Amino acid sequence: MKYYKGLGTSNEKEAVQYFSKIEHHRITFDYIDNRDSDAIELCFNKKMADKRKEWLAEYDPEIFVNHSIKNIRYHDFVNLEYIHYSNSDNIRSIPSIVDGMKPGQRKILFSCFKKKLV
Repeated sequence: MKYYKGLGTSNEKEAVQYFSKIEHHRITFDYIDNRDSDAIELCFNKKMADKRKEWLAEYDPEIFVNHSIKNIRYHDFVNLEYIHYSNSDNIRSIPSIVDGMKPGQRKILFSCFKKKLV
């Protein structure tokens, strides 16, 4: 098993494999109307934090983008795909009420205990 942090972790052979079928995997984004602009605003406008909380309160891990399609609206991408990233980002960023730690901190502490570090 190999851990991949990003494309820099890959070797040349793997990079060629990734990009050999780029046309097959490419999805084009379409702007159709103001719903697309509103979706982008929801993601990145600092003044819309309360609306983002409402948006994430409706998070359903079972809903996602159909990757066999070739075109997707920005609105659909935000609500079907980007919402997964936002939810995961919150999980990584907000400490647990149980122990006050984030998952990354918990992993470090586990490793310290396992290696008997003081």
